Amino acid sequence: MFLLFTFISNAFNQQGRILFSAGPVLVTREGLFLAYMRSVRILLMIGGVKFLMATTSNDALIHAMARLLAPFERTGVPVKDFFHTMGLTLHCFPILQDKLSAQYRKSSSELSAGGIWNKTRMLAMFLLPMFVDSIRSPEAFFMESKKR
Repeated sequence: MFLLFTFISNAFNQQGRILFSAGPVLVTREGLFLAYMRSVRILLMIGGVKFLMATTSNDALIHAMARLLAPFERTGVPVKDFFHTMGLTLHCFPILQDKLSAQYRKSSSELSAGGIWNKTRMLAMFLLPMFVDSIRSPEAFFMESKKR
């Protein structure tokens, strides 16, 4: 969808040799060429990021991004704090996923019964205690990640 939107938005109303005209919409040869080139660039960027994410660990990517953006620290942007928080968040996601799936399996029979409000109430009943526990003792929460 994103690539299609990029192509279409770049193809219309560009200067050049007109190939198609319908009211205020113009499609030109140069517009099609620009749309093609920009869409291919975005496709290659997405492919490059996917390849990078598949071949590099999260910690290495976060460290590299922090080093790349470190000069912004001089202007007052808290780059180190941001990437430190991002690293902690990425370490929390697997733990959250494990706890949520275990709790969901326990109460899935209760969630299947009732309407949308009952399902929402039951979902809040098993999410809220987990979030409260993680806020009360974050050390215990992260100790589980060290064990993994």
